[in-house]
Amino acid sequence: MTIEGAATGEGGLPITKMILYSNEKNISQFNNTDTFSVIDQGDVLNQSYHLVLNAWDSEGHLFQASSTVKEIDGDYNCSHPASGINFCSPPNGSYQPNNFLQLQAWASSNVTSMNTWQNGKLILSSSGDIAAGNFGSSTASPSWQSFTVRAYKGSEFLYSATAQYKLYYAYQGTGPDNPPGLQIQQPTNYEDVNSPFAVQAQVVQNPKPITEMKVYLDSTVVGTSTGATVVTKVTASSGTHLLTVEAWDTTGTLYKTQQTVNVY
Repeated sequence: MTIEGAATGEGGLPITKMILYSNEKNISQFNNTDTFSVIDQGDVLNQSYHLVLNAWDSEGHLFQASSTVKEIDGDYNCSHPASGINFCSPPNGSYQPNNFLQLQAWASSNVTSMNTWQNGKLILSSSGDIAAGNFGSSTASPSWQSFTVRAYKGSEFLYSATAQYKLYYAYQGTGPDNPPGLQIQQPTNYEDVNSPFAVQAQVVQNPKPITEMKVYLDSTVVGTSTGATVVTKVTASSGTHLLTVEAWDTTGTLYKTQQTVNVY
Protein backbone atom coordinates (compact mmCIF):
# COMPACT_ATOMS: atom_id res chain seq x y z
CA MET A 1 0.00 0.00 0.00
CA THR A 2 1.02 3.58 -0.68
CA ILE A 3 -0.39 5.79 2.09
CA GLU A 4 -0.61 9.57 1.87
CA GLY A 5 -1.55 11.95 4.68
CA ALA A 6 -1.66 15.62 5.62
CA ALA A 7 -2.46 17.72 8.69
CA THR A 8 -3.01 21.36 9.59
CA GLY A 9 -2.36 22.79 13.05
CA GLU A 10 -4.66 24.92 15.19
CA GLY A 11 -4.88 28.37 13.61
CA GLY A 12 -2.27 27.36 11.04
CA LEU A 13 0.36 26.30 13.60
CA PRO A 14 3.08 24.04 12.15
CA ILE A 15 2.76 20.27 12.55
CA THR A 16 5.68 18.90 14.56
CA LYS A 17 4.92 15.17 14.62
CA MET A 18 2.70 12.60 12.91
CA ILE A 19 2.41 8.89 13.75
CA LEU A 20 0.75 6.36 11.44
CA TYR A 21 -0.79 3.17 12.83
CA SER A 22 -2.02 0.09 10.98
CA ASN A 23 -4.22 -2.31 12.95
CA GLU A 24 -2.94 -0.62 16.15
CA LYS A 25 0.71 -1.11 15.15
CA ASN A 26 3.00 1.92 14.80
CA ILE A 27 4.38 1.71 11.26
CA SER A 28 5.78 5.21 10.57
CA GLN A 29 6.62 8.50 12.30
CA PHE A 30 7.17 11.87 10.61
CA ASN A 31 8.68 14.93 12.27
CA ASN A 32 8.36 18.62 11.35
CA THR A 33 6.28 18.05 8.25
CA ASP A 34 2.58 18.42 7.49
CA THR A 35 2.41 15.91 4.59
CA PHE A 36 3.79 12.46 3.87
CA SER A 37 3.69 9.64 1.33
CA VAL A 38 4.97 6.24 2.41
CA ILE A 39 5.01 2.70 1.03
CA ASP A 40 3.81 0.31 3.72
CA GLN A 41 6.26 -2.59 3.29
CA GLY A 42 4.89 -4.66 6.18
CA ASP A 43 1.18 -4.95 5.45
CA VAL A 44 1.17 -7.29 2.46
CA LEU A 45 -1.74 -9.66 3.14
CA ASN A 46 -5.08 -9.70 1.31
CA GLN A 47 -7.16 -8.42 4.21
CA SER A 48 -8.56 -5.28 5.82
CA TYR A 49 -6.33 -2.74 7.56
CA HIS A 50 -7.52 -0.01 9.92
CA LEU A 51 -5.24 3.00 9.50
CA VAL A 52 -5.06 5.75 12.12
CA LEU A 53 -3.07 8.97 11.79
CA ASN A 54 -2.27 11.09 14.86
CA ALA A 55 -0.77 14.55 14.42
CA TRP A 56 0.42 17.22 16.86
CA ASP A 57 1.05 20.89 16.22
CA SER A 58 3.69 23.08 17.90
CA GLU A 59 1.42 23.77 20.89
CA GLY A 60 0.62 20.08 21.44
CA HIS A 61 -2.89 20.00 19.99
CA LEU A 62 -3.79 16.47 18.85
CA PHE A 63 -5.57 15.74 15.58
CA GLN A 64 -6.68 12.30 14.39
CA ALA A 65 -8.04 10.72 11.22
CA SER A 66 -8.74 7.08 10.36
CA SER A 67 -9.64 4.91 7.39
CA THR A 68 -10.25 1.19 6.85
CA VAL A 69 -8.98 -0.26 3.56
CA LYS A 70 -8.91 -3.72 2.01
CA GLU A 71 -5.72 -4.79 0.28
CA ILE A 72 -5.85 -6.69 -3.01
CA ASP A 73 -3.18 -8.45 -5.08
CA GLY A 74 -1.11 -9.05 -1.96
CA ASP A 75 -0.05 -12.24 -0.22
CA TYR A 76 -2.55 -14.80 1.02
CA ASN A 77 -2.57 -15.50 4.74
CA CYS A 78 -2.18 -19.16 5.67
CA SER A 79 -2.19 -21.33 8.79
CA HIS A 80 -1.54 -24.94 9.77
CA PRO A 81 -4.67 -27.10 10.16
CA ALA A 82 -5.06 -29.67 12.92
CA SER A 83 -4.94 -32.32 10.20
CA GLY A 84 -4.74 -32.33 6.42
CA ILE A 85 -3.68 -29.50 4.09
CA ASN A 86 -4.82 -25.89 4.14
CA PHE A 87 -4.61 -24.72 0.50
CA CYS A 88 -4.50 -20.92 0.77
CA SER A 89 -3.20 -19.79 -2.61
CA PRO A 90 -4.34 -19.79 -5.26
CA PRO A 91 -7.93 -19.92 -3.93
CA ASN A 92 -9.85 -22.68 -5.66
CA GLY A 93 -11.81 -21.35 -8.63
CA SER A 94 -9.98 -18.00 -8.76
CA TYR A 95 -8.40 -15.94 -11.54
CA GLN A 96 -4.67 -15.29 -11.04
CA PRO A 97 -2.16 -13.02 -12.87
CA ASN A 98 0.08 -14.87 -15.33
CA ASN A 99 3.21 -13.00 -14.20
CA PHE A 100 2.93 -13.69 -10.45
CA LEU A 101 1.20 -16.90 -9.37
CA GLN A 102 1.46 -17.59 -5.64
CA LEU A 103 1.48 -21.08 -4.13
CA GLN A 104 0.74 -21.38 -0.39
CA ALA A 105 -0.24 -24.76 1.05
CA TRP A 106 0.30 -25.49 4.74
CA ALA A 107 -0.10 -28.95 6.26
CA SER A 108 -0.56 -30.26 9.78
CA SER A 109 2.43 -30.76 12.08
CA ASN A 110 2.71 -34.53 11.44
CA VAL A 111 3.78 -33.86 7.82
CA THR A 112 7.53 -34.11 7.08
CA SER A 113 7.59 -33.44 3.31
CA MET A 114 5.38 -32.20 0.46
CA ASN A 115 5.37 -32.56 -3.33
CA THR A 116 3.59 -30.17 -5.68
CA TRP A 117 2.37 -30.82 -9.23
CA GLN A 118 1.29 -28.10 -11.65
CA ASN A 119 -1.02 -29.41 -14.36
CA GLY A 120 0.28 -32.93 -13.68
CA LYS A 121 4.00 -32.03 -13.71
CA LEU A 122 6.09 -32.25 -10.54
CA ILE A 123 7.51 -28.75 -9.95
CA LEU A 124 8.38 -28.61 -6.25
CA SER A 125 9.58 -30.95 -3.50
CA SER A 126 9.91 -29.44 -0.04
CA SER A 127 10.81 -30.75 3.39
CA GLY A 128 8.60 -29.82 6.32
CA ASP A 129 4.90 -28.92 6.34
CA ILE A 130 4.81 -25.94 3.94
CA ALA A 131 4.73 -25.86 0.14
CA ALA A 132 5.27 -22.30 -1.12
CA GLY A 133 6.61 -20.54 -4.18
CA ASN A 134 6.00 -17.89 -6.83
CA PHE A 135 5.58 -18.88 -10.44
CA GLY A 136 5.09 -17.06 -13.72
CA SER A 137 3.86 -17.99 -17.17
CA SER A 138 4.21 -16.27 -20.53
CA THR A 139 0.71 -17.36 -21.56
CA ALA A 140 -2.80 -17.19 -20.18
CA SER A 141 -5.93 -18.98 -21.33
CA PRO A 142 -9.59 -19.50 -20.41
CA SER A 143 -8.82 -23.13 -19.47
CA TRP A 144 -8.69 -24.37 -15.91
CA GLN A 145 -5.25 -25.16 -14.51
CA SER A 146 -4.34 -26.80 -11.22
CA PHE A 147 -1.89 -27.28 -8.37
CA THR A 148 -1.96 -30.60 -6.54
CA VAL A 149 -0.08 -30.97 -3.25
CA ARG A 150 0.62 -34.31 -1.59
CA ALA A 151 1.87 -34.54 2.00
CA TYR A 152 3.93 -37.35 3.55
CA LYS A 153 5.20 -38.53 6.90
CA GLY A 154 8.50 -40.12 6.03
CA SER A 155 7.64 -42.37 3.08
CA GLU A 156 3.98 -42.69 4.12
CA PHE A 157 1.43 -40.72 2.07
CA LEU A 158 -0.97 -38.79 4.31
CA TYR A 159 -2.99 -36.12 2.49
CA SER A 160 -3.67 -34.57 -0.90
CA ALA A 161 -5.26 -31.26 -1.91
CA THR A 162 -5.92 -29.59 -5.27
CA ALA A 163 -6.74 -26.01 -6.26
CA GLN A 164 -7.95 -25.01 -9.72
CA TYR A 165 -7.40 -21.54 -11.20
CA LYS A 166 -7.38 -19.61 -14.46
CA LEU A 167 -4.58 -17.29 -15.58
CA TYR A 168 -5.20 -13.81 -16.93
CA TYR A 169 -2.76 -11.46 -18.65
CA ALA A 170 -1.73 -8.83 -16.12
CA TYR A 171 -0.25 -5.36 -16.54
CA GLN A 172 2.91 -5.10 -18.63
CA GLY A 173 5.39 -2.34 -19.48
CA THR A 174 5.56 -0.32 -22.67
CA GLY A 175 8.48 -1.90 -24.53
CA PRO A 176 7.96 -3.79 -27.82
CA ASP A 177 9.33 -7.04 -26.36
CA ASN A 178 6.84 -7.21 -23.48
CA PRO A 179 4.42 -10.15 -23.44
CA PRO A 180 0.66 -9.57 -23.67
CA GLY A 181 -0.86 -7.29 -21.08
CA LEU A 182 -3.18 -4.39 -20.38
CA GLN A 183 -2.04 -0.83 -19.69
CA ILE A 184 -3.85 2.18 -18.23
CA GLN A 185 -2.29 5.28 -19.81
CA GLN A 186 -4.57 7.76 -18.06
CA PRO A 187 -4.86 8.42 -15.15
CA THR A 188 -1.54 7.30 -13.67
CA ASN A 189 -1.56 5.14 -10.55
CA TYR A 190 -2.34 7.12 -7.35
CA GLU A 191 -2.98 10.26 -9.43
CA ASP A 192 -5.03 13.07 -7.86
CA VAL A 193 -7.80 14.09 -10.29
CA ASN A 194 -10.92 16.21 -10.48
CA SER A 195 -14.27 14.74 -11.50
CA PRO A 196 -15.04 14.02 -14.25
CA PHE A 197 -11.70 12.54 -15.31
CA ALA A 198 -10.53 10.76 -18.45
CA VAL A 199 -9.64 7.07 -18.57
CA GLN A 200 -7.63 5.62 -21.43
CA ALA A 201 -6.36 2.03 -21.61
CA GLN A 202 -5.18 -0.42 -24.22
CA VAL A 203 -4.24 -4.07 -24.65
CA VAL A 204 -0.70 -4.63 -25.94
CA GLN A 205 0.98 -7.56 -27.71
CA ASN A 206 -2.29 -9.53 -27.72
CA PRO A 207 -1.95 -12.76 -29.76
CA LYS A 208 -5.67 -12.78 -30.60
CA PRO A 209 -8.05 -9.92 -31.46
CA ILE A 210 -9.76 -8.17 -28.55
CA THR A 211 -13.56 -8.32 -28.67
CA GLU A 212 -14.58 -6.49 -25.49
CA MET A 213 -13.21 -4.11 -22.85
CA LYS A 214 -14.81 -2.81 -19.65
CA VAL A 215 -13.79 -0.06 -17.24
CA TYR A 216 -14.96 -0.31 -13.63
CA LEU A 217 -14.88 2.34 -10.92
CA ASP A 218 -14.98 0.26 -7.77
CA SER A 219 -17.58 -2.33 -8.88
CA THR A 220 -19.59 -0.21 -11.35
CA VAL A 221 -19.05 -0.37 -15.13
CA VAL A 222 -18.29 3.16 -16.36
CA GLY A 223 -16.98 2.50 -19.87
CA THR A 224 -16.94 -0.16 -22.61
CA SER A 225 -15.30 -0.87 -25.96
CA THR A 226 -15.37 -3.55 -28.64
CA GLY A 227 -11.69 -3.16 -29.56
CA ALA A 228 -8.26 -3.15 -27.94
CA THR A 229 -8.52 0.48 -26.77
CA VAL A 230 -11.04 2.16 -24.47
CA VAL A 231 -11.44 5.91 -23.81
CA THR A 232 -14.12 7.25 -21.48
CA LYS A 233 -15.01 10.07 -19.09
CA VAL A 234 -15.77 9.07 -15.49
CA THR A 235 -17.76 11.01 -12.92
CA ALA A 236 -16.93 10.04 -9.34
CA SER A 237 -17.46 11.20 -5.77
CA SER A 238 -14.58 12.59 -3.73
CA GLY A 239 -12.28 10.00 -2.21
CA THR A 240 -10.05 7.10 -3.19
CA HIS A 241 -11.42 4.66 -5.77
CA LEU A 242 -10.30 1.39 -7.36
CA LEU A 243 -10.04 1.63 -11.14
CA THR A 244 -10.20 -1.73 -12.94
CA VAL A 245 -9.92 -2.42 -16.68
CA GLU A 246 -10.69 -5.83 -18.15
CA ALA A 247 -10.54 -7.14 -21.72
CA TRP A 248 -11.32 -10.41 -23.48
CA ASP A 249 -9.99 -11.79 -26.75
CA THR A 250 -11.64 -14.14 -29.25
CA THR A 251 -10.62 -17.20 -27.20
CA GLY A 252 -12.20 -15.83 -24.02
CA THR A 253 -8.81 -15.15 -22.39
CA LEU A 254 -8.98 -12.38 -19.79
CA TYR A 255 -6.68 -9.33 -19.56
CA LYS A 256 -6.88 -7.31 -16.36
CA THR A 257 -5.18 -4.48 -14.49
CA GLN A 258 -6.10 -2.33 -11.48
CA GLN A 259 -4.90 0.89 -9.89
CA THR A 260 -5.93 3.58 -7.43
CA VAL A 261 -7.23 7.06 -8.25
CA ASN A 262 -7.85 9.91 -5.79
CA VAL A 263 -10.80 12.17 -6.67
CA TYR A 264 -11.07 15.72 -5.26
